[in-house]
Amino acid sequence: MIKSQDKVLPVNGLIIKPNWADMVLSGTKPWEIRGRRTNKRGTIGIIKSGSSKVFGTVNLVDCVPLFCPELIHENLHKHHVSLGEIPY
Repeated sequence: MIKSQDKVLPVNGLIIKPNWADMVLSGTKPWEIRGRRTNKRGTIGIIKSGSSKVFGTVNLVDCVPLFCPELIHENLHKHHVSLGEIPY
């Protein structure tokens, strides 16, 4: 974390499309599907794509590979993306 004008900002951020970012920040989308695995953990900023602004923070606790269609289907309520919409 870094401090800027009396605000504590996260060191790491994740750029997400605005509609998904809103769902992540509201807690309705606890899983974010990405094309690559990350080793980062802890508090990260959520940045809406095109904004260059941190809209909130979340705690990144794990990174699970989604190689199994059954896993994606069983956890649809966590990521809200159908199997056909996942480009990777």
